[in-house]
Amino acid sequence: NVINPEQMKSTIEQIRLDFDQEIIGIIHGAGLEISRLIKDKKPEEFDLVYNVKALGLDNLLQNINLKNVKFIKCFSSVAGRYGNAGQVDYSAANDYLSKNCWQLRSKGIRATSICWSAWGEVGMATRGSIMTILKHVGVTPITVKDGVKAFIDELEHGLEPEVVIAGKIGILMESPSKYLQVDKKLYPLIGKIKRNYDGSIVTERNFSLEDDLYLNHHRFDNIPFLPGVIGLEIFAELTKLAFPKAKLAGFNDVEFKSAIKFTNDKSRILKTRLDYSIKNPKCTLFSEFMKDGAVVGKPNIHFTAKIVLGSRKEEFTTKPKLHKKELVSKETIYSILPHGPLFHVLKEINDFKQDIIAKVSTSDKNQFSFENKGFTTEPLIIESAFQSMGLLDIIKNSKLGLPFGIKSLIINKATEPAAFIRGSKVRDSDLGSIYNFEVLSKTGQVLLKAEEYSTVQVDFGAEISQAQEIQIERVRRLFEIPKEAILEVVNVEQISKKIESEIDYLDKFLHADEKINYQSLSVEKRRKEWIAGVIAIKLAVMKINPDIQLSKIKIEKTEQGKPFIILNKKSISLSITHSNGFAVGIVDPNNNTGIDLEVKVKRDNSFVDELISSKEKELINNQQHEINEELLTKIWTAKEAASKVLGTGLNIDLHDLIISKIKDKEIILKIDPTKIPSIDNQFLKSHLKGKSQLELKAKIDQNDEFVAAICQLPLK
Repeated sequence: NVINPEQMKSTIEQIRLDFDQEIIGIIHGAGLEISRLIKDKKPEEFDLVYNVKALGLDNLLQNINLKNVKFIKCFSSVAGRYGNAGQVDYSAANDYLSKNCWQLRSKGIRATSICWSAWGEVGMATRGSIMTILKHVGVTPITVKDGVKAFIDELEHGLEPEVVIAGKIGILMESPSKYLQVDKKLYPLIGKIKRNYDGSIVTERNFSLEDDLYLNHHRFDNIPFLPGVIGLEIFAELTKLAFPKAKLAGFNDVEFKSAIKFTNDKSRILKTRLDYSIKNPKCTLFSEFMKDGAVVGKPNIHFTAKIVLGSRKEEFTTKPKLHKKELVSKETIYSILPHGPLFHVLKEINDFKQDIIAKVSTSDKNQFSFENKGFTTEPLIIESAFQSMGLLDIIKNSKLGLPFGIKSLIINKATEPAAFIRGSKVRDSDLGSIYNFEVLSKTGQVLLKAEEYSTVQVDFGAEISQAQEIQIERVRRLFEIPKEAILEVVNVEQISKKIESEIDYLDKFLHADEKINYQSLSVEKRRKEWIAGVIAIKLAVMKINPDIQLSKIKIEKTEQGKPFIILNKKSISLSITHSNGFAVGIVDPNNNTGIDLEVKVKRDNSFVDELISSKEKELINNQQHEINEELLTKIWTAKEAASKVLGTGLNIDLHDLIISKIKDKEIILKIDPTKIPSIDNQFLKSHLKGKSQLELKAKIDQNDEFVAAICQLPLK
């Protein structure tokens, strides 16, 4: 009995006699544990639990000559280091061991208090339901193998008077002290704050639609969700509190793990933890399920991010080249997206070819019901980028892309306000898409930059039907339309659905002869594309003459197959192309025009040999162009558009359309007039102008999916 001084004295003396030497090492592992709340604990139980460790150590030290002792190892507990509910006696006893070891170290004795957490296979924690309770509060046990190794390492190499050897110790790290209220004018998203034993800082705040006005403007299926950018702003405010002299330079490894809903518009208490580390602080936004005033189960982790501290750099890049007209207006953006006015952060989507270019709409409206000094970062600017990429998912995949993660978000030094978003798709992911984006000022200053921003695509929360109109406008923009010409783009499937749903739809557009032709087409794909092309032309004609009865207009063909219409007793050139679900038609009163639209795809060698001759390949190499799928698609569209101008279509040998020069947005072709069957000699003579070859210029443009070409020769 280690509590009994006489027994301890006689036992130690007997050990000296039995081994005929002095004791040189002490391992004090005695202990008892009787967990009860203070109100239920009997004084004699407290004394027993406390004395086994405390008096046990005293009795050892009083009966051993410490001058001979090379080490003292006391088996303490994390309960002594951090405290634990129901273990006031056990915690006090173990802390007594630790304090003694600190004193012994100061006297030059190698004493260590090892604060163990629960062992998994042996010891007190394996009794009854203790292990279940510990796991419930986030304590993971030490295996015997790991524990033995840790003890041997400490025995051989340990230099500290007190060490903690543990797995995860969960709730034991939490401070029982009360939260302190912070100034909500300076930190509107923090609420209350406290610091835990491990140095981590935890905040607690009640979020409500009454205080947090932005919640009512960030609804999906009419349910308010905490915006991901507000989560980042919470992290930024907490970082500012924890590191007042440091500068937030960005975030790494951001994860939006679990959405934060405000079901039935009810308020929610959310907590944020900053794990204190100068090199790599990490923030976690989480919530807890409460029942009868107590936390039940594990916390629900919503958002996490690593904090990047450092100086903000000033960075410039090329300004985006803007289209003269918006691709998607603000009105259309927010008829697609469900965001309310406080989150109307985009002025327009200006263009989307290879990159998406958007204009930022800044606002100084208060996002809270109370007075405050604004945000620490620029969450609404980040939101404008998130919304731009989300719209890109809608345009490309007809699904809304919500924030899922960011590998790196860099915050640069900003001396000018945000003006543009420029983003590009990196690749698809299992759940959505991955993008890079940057926020720019009007002069090209880079304010924010994100690498590998990932989305998760969802089927709710957005009105995606208008995405088809945006796709149509994207195709239209690829064609440099001549003055007075009218070009129309239609979605093939949209037209098919209208034919099915509107009984008289075809009667509005088709001439009687065209109806016969339509009925004669047996291949469904060809039939759908043909009728879509015809309707594209008729819609273009209607813009020339809104009063015309389209069913009286018939698309006719020359002997060589070139389409035209007779309008006001005048033959008018037209051209039609189809590709990947779109049909495009152009009507041009002043020019002989040909158009083509093609998807960028890999072409096999036989296609290449059919498209370009060996001399053309040599010319391409001399002009230092790489023969890849993009260039081949450009050449294909240029030659097909040119063949439509000539009225031959692909009945001509493509090698006769010889490449003369390749520019970024133009390909110049030449052809020997003798190679053109049945062309009007007078028309040909006016364009040759004494030259032996006819020159045709095809204007080329492309986006991430298509290449388009338009070629023309004036009729006069």
